[in-house]
Amino acid sequence: MRAPLLVLPLLASVLPALLAGPAAATEPPAAPAKTKVLVLDVKSTDLQPSEVATLTSLITSKLARYQEIEAISGQDLRRLVDLEAQKQAIGCDDAGCLAEMAGALGAQIVIFGQAGRLGGVLVVTLDAFDAQKGVAVARQPIEASDLGQLPNLVGPAVDRLVTAAFKERGGAGGVAGETLKDGGPILSGRAREVFEQAAMDLCVDGGEKLDWWFCDKGQRYTENAFVRRYRDLTGARDLDQFEVNRNKAGVLWPSLTVAGGAVLVLASLPVMYFGAIDKGTVPVLAQDYQGAPIGVSVGGLGALVGLGLSAWGGWMFLDAMKFTDGKPTDHTMKEAAAREATERHNAALATKTASDFAGAPAQ
Repeated sequence: MRAPLLVLPLLASVLPALLAGPAAATEPPAAPAKTKVLVLDVKSTDLQPSEVATLTSLITSKLARYQEIEAISGQDLRRLVDLEAQKQAIGCDDAGCLAEMAGALGAQIVIFGQAGRLGGVLVVTLDAFDAQKGVAVARQPIEASDLGQLPNLVGPAVDRLVTAAFKERGGAGGVAGETLKDGGPILSGRAREVFEQAAMDLCVDGGEKLDWWFCDKGQRYTENAFVRRYRDLTGARDLDQFEVNRNKAGVLWPSLTVAGGAVLVLASLPVMYFGAIDKGTVPVLAQDYQGAPIGVSVGGLGALVGLGLSAWGGWMFLDAMKFTDGKPTDHTMKEAAAREATERHNAALATKTASDFAGAPAQ
């Protein structure tokens, strides 16, 4: 018998009391029991400890959206009973040992995570283990070119993991129309496919990590295009301030060109006058050159060039004033705010998709 089994009765008796708190005896009858899910710390040799901790917390928070699930992280346990110290004392440092503890605590499902890099791709694998049956029940891989993409990829992966893991349990099955704690729908099947095709994300350049843009499965979007799509879908106008003219063409050079052309036209008029009309004031301009007075030839050419410059400058000025969306990498929105905006967009998209597949008009 392994050492961990000696402390299982103690953990089973102490932790529920700690989790319940002193007021548990006076509370009214509880709602139907939730499925307890223990999320073990993600294992990785390629990520920093702080990144691993953040990723584990992200997975736990995504699970906590479900009304039917009580998500417990390894950090939660350590805070309650200093589990880390006990692991060292009793030799419990592997996933199987913690799974036995999870069973003693009443956790039906254990979620494992492994993260690593394959070339330039970050791969995160999530596994669901049924602690009661002692079998693996689901697995979901996540692939990203950058850590920054994970916040928008973990949620859908957790949803698919939950759908598969609870398929035989009749619990959080993830059908279109079910709701999360925040009111967003859980999708599955064809509804999930449609949603994932149109869901927005932030894509990061694999070489130049500072460059990012809005994207879905099919294409890139400029910030302006995303703002319009967000407004059309959600009806909210909180991002309107970011829909701005990103035309980088200035008006200084067009203005100087127009002004220079106008000056040249004005300067050409007296030259033509003294060459064709007042021939005595500046005789040299009145002299013939190839059948025409020099003043008329020079002044006419200058006027034509001036008119051409003014026309060109006017065209450039109008182009500089034109409203353009710019490039996908042109931003006035901060990256963190952009990620929050994509989450709100995707929540509204999920609601609309669930309503469409339920045959009801979108709210």
